[in-house]
Order: sequence, then C-alpha cells, then structure tokens
Amino acid sequence: MTRTEHLERAAAWLSFNGIEAPRREVEELLAWILGVSRLTLLAHGEEPLTSAQGARFWEAVDRRAHREPLQYITGEVSFCGLRLAVTPGVFIPRPETELLVEAIVDQSDPQATLHFLDLGTGSGAIALALCHRLPRAVGVAVDVSREALAVAAQNAIQLDFAERLRLLFGDLRALEATALPLSSFDVIVSNPPYVPQEEYVRLAPEVARWEPRTALDGGVDGLWAYRAIARQAPLFLKPDGRVAVELGAGEAEPVQALFVQAGFTSGTLIADFAGIQRLYITRRP
Repeated sequence: MTRTEHLERAAAWLSFNGIEAPRREVEELLAWILGVSRLTLLAHGEEPLTSAQGARFWEAVDRRAHREPLQYITGEVSFCGLRLAVTPGVFIPRPETELLVEAIVDQSDPQATLHFLDLGTGSGAIALALCHRLPRAVGVAVDVSREALAVAAQNAIQLDFAERLRLLFGDLRALEATALPLSSFDVIVSNPPYVPQEEYVRLAPEVARWEPRTALDGGVDGLWAYRAIARQAPLFLKPDGRVAVELGAGEAEPVQALFVQAGFTSGTLIADFAGIQRLYITRRP
C-alpha cells in the first residue's frame, strides 16, 4: 500500500477507537517513523512503505488505539520551540503552559540574571524554556519523581543548559527539607497538580491511565499544591520576588485568596486562548 492508503486505514482505525483528530495523529506517527516532516510525507503520499516501515507504523497505531499518548510513543514533545524527551511516567507538558513561560519572559529583563525555582519540573519543560528564552536565567528545578528528574537531566544535557539548571529531588509539601537556598529566587514558577479528585476520575484514558497521578491530582478541592506554595514561597523568594503558577478552570479566585492571605499582593490573572483564567502572578511585598 502507499503511504496515503496506510494513513487512511490507520485514521479510520483510530477514529473507531475514539481518538480525536485521528488523521493528524497518524500523519505525525508516520512522519516520525520515516524521519520526515508532515509536509514532506503528504507531498509523497503515493510512495509505498517497506515491510519494516509498515510494521513499525502499525505497531505505533495499535499503541495509540489503546490510548497510549502520542508523545510517549514518539518519545518527544514540542514545547516553546524546543524538542523535549518524554517517557511514560513523566507528565507531558501542555501548550497552555507555554503562556506561563511567556508571561515570565515578558516581565523579565533579558540582560539581567534571573534566578528561578521551578516546582514540579517534570520533563524540565518550563525551566529549560526559561533558559532558552532568557540568556542569563539560572535556576533550580524540583520534582518528587526521580524518573522525571532523569528525563529533565537528559533534556538539559541535550539542549546544553545543564550548567544553568540544578535538579533536586524534593516534595512540594516539605520544601524546607530540600537543599534550597533561602531568599535567593527572583521567581518561583509552577504548573502544579490542580485537578480536583472528583474530576480526576473522569479524565481521558490517555491521562488517567498513562500520566503520573502525582502531577495531576490536586486533592479534594484541587488546591493543596497552591496552599503549599503560598506557605513556603516567602522562605525562598527575594524581597519583591514573584510567584507565577498555572491554574485549573475555576480556581483563579480561591488561589488568589490563598496568596493574599499569605501576605502576597493581589497579583494578576491572565486568561488563555479559550478565555479561562489560566495564570496567576503575584509578588512578595
């Protein structure tokens, strides 16, 4: 069969199995297997696949049909223009989190040294994007998953940012026990677990079955991580330092209230492209 015929049959199979945008996904899978861009793939749709290529393609399609995330199959994800490795058991960074990076960059002087602390770094996406966008940014990235830290280290080495990023194992609930320097950071940034438990059980299979629960489950009300950050951030921020966090839908007001009660300014809320209040940025007076 030609490439196009393989794609048509594979898209139909993924559609039958409930995958949204199946044609785009099978194109990405086949382009990855062939080592070409989607544009090149589609421009040569009449070419046949070898038996080895076909076998690899259909193995990948079958994995996707069983709701394994596309990023785990290909082993990579695009974030802020960077290609990052990602493996099963490590949270897959989302496009909306790029807004968090953009907001910090927009409020930072690119010529000044920015000391940042990334809480719950996962694959290192936010930390590495800040290093990429701000030439003098240096940071510490913390995660409770050693598997995630290993992937973040791999990404830091691959992108040549290892000397600007220190990776630490630590629990967000007890940052005081982590070897973090006090009163040292200009920015604390986090995309914390914020899915309320009652919503977690309704997540898509790609998320609930495959991604780490520790990166998603925000407790009964979805707010435990924000409470931990608001309580501990003053220990590690410089005076007038900032906290920038991603928010779940409907969490803007309660999160803002938590930080104000902890002595922070009322801060700024920023909406995503869907109009959801997605980011909260506040300062320590």
